[in-house]
Amino acid sequence: MDRKKFLITLLIFYSTAGMAAWYLSSRPPASLLLFPDTARTALSAPPAPALQPAAATATVSAQPCAPVESPEPEYIFTASHKSHRLFIRSGPSLEAQIIGSLQPGETGDVIMPGTEWTYLRFDGLEGYVYNGYLTLTEKEQADG
Repeated sequence: MDRKKFLITLLIFYSTAGMAAWYLSSRPPASLLLFPDTARTALSAPPAPALQPAAATATVSAQPCAPVESPEPEYIFTASHKSHRLFIRSGPSLEAQIIGSLQPGETGDVIMPGTEWTYLRFDGLEGYVYNGYLTLTEKEQADG
């Protein structure tokens, strides 16, 4: 870009910015435009008193909290598909990444059953499997 084109571009930029700044500074505040019936009271109302910070009276305990354990799964799943393997996915969707697989008859813990997908734990891996290929059993029935 030659010097002449550069200076013309610079002149256009600064004149546009200057017009925008002038336009914004000459307009009334947006709150007065949106709510014109409150304009007179907003301009004539006395200023609100300044808020004073409250006195600090709370004490903080330095003792660590006990860790929260996740509840035991209530169901056990069994892979009941007929194919070679059933995919475990990172999310409840066919487009979600495949993070593992199940062989027919393999079992594990159900973390959260869903209407279409079940969130489960198998061999240290947590992911989603479509419900149509799982059989869920209550944990008490499976243990006893």
